[in-house]
Amino acid sequence: MNCTVFYSEGGSRSAGITVVDVENAWGYGLNMELDDEFSPNGRLNVDVKKRRLRPDVSVNRGAVTATTDLDPWIIGAAVRYGF
Repeated sequence: MNCTVFYSEGGSRSAGITVVDVENAWGYGLNMELDDEFSPNGRLNVDVKKRRLRPDVSVNRGAVTATTDLDPWIIGAAVRYGF
C-alpha cells in the first residue's frame, strides 16, 4: 500500500459556471506487480495499481459543493529483451 496525493486543478467552464475549485487531497493506493523471466534474454512485466482519492469540489465560490470519487485503475505491461 502507498500514499497518493491529488493537487488541485480547476476544470472546464460551461455557461453559468465561472469558478471550479478542486481541493488538494491525500488518498491511498494499492500496487501489484509481476516480473517474469521467460527466456535468458526476455522479461515480462505486468503492473496493476488502484488509487482512491476523495477531494472536495466547489463551483462558483461555494454555490455548489461536493466530494468527488477518483478511483482509477492503472494497468501497465512491458516486454523487455536484453542483448
